Amino acid sequence: MSIPRHRPTVGGRPAHPVALGLTLTMFILASYNTFGKGALDGTQPWASVVAVTAAATCAVLTVGWWRQSQRLTEYGLLAVFGIEIARSIAITLVAGVDTIGVWLGLATATIAGGSYLLERWNP
Repeated sequence: MSIPRHRPTVGGRPAHPVALGLTLTMFILASYNTFGKGALDGTQPWASVVAVTAAATCAVLTVGWWRQSQRLTEYGLLAVFGIEIARSIAITLVAGVDTIGVWLGLATATIAGGSYLLERWNP
């Protein structure tokens, strides 16, 4: 079986599986922090900031895909990177560095940063 040489499409738009996964991650973070779950529970001011910025980033990535906007996609990926770094720092301050959320946030930030670089270098 050979790998197709053209970029797969969904609804006539290019498929971005990593961006889709990061969009879902931002949706989950927005939902999770809105309801006060996890290390950044409802008593922490960071939870609201994470929820709002994650929801906005989810919207930017979705609109970027829908409008086929390279710039919006790049901004969205950079925003995911920033949110995950900030979230990891916030969880470290609230719950300590040995919390799984810190390390998952750093891993997600690495994926988002790498995806941004790939999109930027080879749109």
